[in-house]
Amino acid sequence: MTALATGVVTAGPAFAADAISPPSVSPSVVADLKVGTPFTLTFASTTGTASDFEYVLDGGSTKTVAATDGSATLSVTPTRRTTTITVYGVAGDGTVSGGTFEDYLAANDTTAADDDLNGDGKPDLLTVGDTTGLASGLWQALGTDKAGHLSNPATNIGTEGNGVGGTFNGAQAIMGNFDDDGFQDILAYYPTTGDVGGGMVLDGSGDGSALQTQYSGNEVSIESGMLADPVTGDNPTQVANGYDATGLNAYYDGLFATSGDSTNGYVLDYDEAGPIAADFNPIQLTATTPDGTSDWNEWTIATAKVASGVAMYLWNESTGALYLWQGITVTDNGNQTGSLAYAQQYKISADWNKGVALTTLEAADFSGSGTPDLWTVNAAGNAEAYVVSDLSTTTLTGSIKRTHAEQLS
Repeated sequence: MTALATGVVTAGPAFAADAISPPSVSPSVVADLKVGTPFTLTFASTTGTASDFEYVLDGGSTKTVAATDGSATLSVTPTRRTTTITVYGVAGDGTVSGGTFEDYLAANDTTAADDDLNGDGKPDLLTVGDTTGLASGLWQALGTDKAGHLSNPATNIGTEGNGVGGTFNGAQAIMGNFDDDGFQDILAYYPTTGDVGGGMVLDGSGDGSALQTQYSGNEVSIESGMLADPVTGDNPTQVANGYDATGLNAYYDGLFATSGDSTNGYVLDYDEAGPIAADFNPIQLTATTPDGTSDWNEWTIATAKVASGVAMYLWNESTGALYLWQGITVTDNGNQTGSLAYAQQYKISADWNKGVALTTLEAADFSGSGTPDLWTVNAAGNAEAYVVSDLSTTTLTGSIKRTHAEQLS
């Protein structure tokens, strides 16, 4: 990992006269930086001789380190994806220089749990705003217990935008291992607005703090059309984490996607992860929906990874039918087509949330049972948690129970 942004900050604590200039900060590049592993920075005077250096680490309070012959060292231990520091030289008469800024990118040796944005081992809820209940942004509500309760109010972790000068309005946002950095990253996809058919991978902070998309190296764009069905050319209408459903031990998670139109019909695709982040190779699957047809435009999908493998919920808003596929595997035929198989299909409900418009359907095993549960969010910003249980291999059914509802704003 490298530091990719360097600059001089022209305002610091008690802005300086010309007697002392912004200090140098080195190194500006630290290879293979890891969370929890300290590295050493050296501050050195440029014009004028500093008796002390003031610094601000990760937006915290201003601290001081004494200088010897105009230089000093500081040990820094990264706690998240992006570590930032601004350093000011302080002359003997108290004059303070302008600041020198550096940022450093670290990876995590421990792979974060599925949908865990802050590293506490519990899955978290992610939803996009610009609705009647939530302002524009990317909203995170941290999971707190096995009933699916959430930290309130939700936090906007998208305050710096999507990394290319845009907002998250109209996007679908999902979590996953999309940059192989040990954190849960975020993939934003734009089905109908903005860069239609495109999106980006945003590196997660690792500690639940706001995404640092303003710093180079934390965003990789998904080219518009990259996820299009290889047969029809239709862009996806929705995406879900596909994990490593092909079993190829890919560095990055793949995607499931539904696409189509009234002329070409509707299909389920699997987008295999390529050799670099935000690179995908779509294949069209022969899979049908739980009603045995190809009416994929009628179904919302949400996925999770549990001990039994990749699981997918399929929900039909118009009928309320809710199904769970467990143990999903995908076979690539090598010609841009493939097939999907699952170990078991369970009918969870015939009329779950029938006719209710949801802005988010997220599958996550917050109960710790090994069966993924569900969070929903509606346009009013109301989140509901549902625990799924009683899966029967005899009747091929299960049960779903709402544990509570919360307002995210």
